[in-house]
Amino acid sequence: MNTKTALLSLVVAMLFIPIAHAATIRNWDTEISLNDDGTADHSIYIKYNETVTKSDYFVFSVVSDVSVKADNQTIECAIKRELGTLIVCDNINADNILYEFKAHGL
Repeated sequence: MNTKTALLSLVVAMLFIPIAHAATIRNWDTEISLNDDGTADHSIYIKYNETVTKSDYFVFSVVSDVSVKADNQTIECAIKRELGTLIVCDNINADNILYEFKAHGL
């Protein structure tokens, strides 16, 4: 792993905070593609040990093009922008969550 990849991994770990609502995370994979326009495309896959009914994800950045899938089904989630962006997914019944979005200003 080169220095740039290691640094980017550390930044990602600090910038993104999943809120699991008392469920244990079994697996968490993050993929980031840096774009020439200064944005970054993010895909975050979270596998919980059990079925969850709510999943939130906070990003210390402005995001756009948000897409969330629960057990491979597209779901509607609320987007709240304050200090960063909070993606709130209520009334779900899944153990696999995929968040995809474009981050700006990182």
